[in-house]
Amino acid sequence: MFTQNDCVTEELEKLEQLKRRRRAKEKREHNAMHKLAIRRQLIIGDLFLRHFPEFAALRPRRTSSENESEFAPLENLLKLWAANKGT
Repeated sequence: MFTQNDCVTEELEKLEQLKRRRRAKEKREHNAMHKLAIRRQLIIGDLFLRHFPEFAALRPRRTSSENESEFAPLENLLKLWAANKGT
């Protein structure tokens, strides 16, 4: 026979299981969105390099500041492109 404590314990376990399922679903959805974003970035990068192969010589560096210096020519091109896209 179930006692009141047994019923409460069982309901708490069910609640915890629901929370775990919800977190697992949220994690799967987040991972799927992240995977999609990575895939999109790779496709855009490939398209860009197909038309501007000179930028393939750029290499990621160890620090953010080194990356800023390395990728400054690309950043400048994209800024120009963005500024002129309305004209």
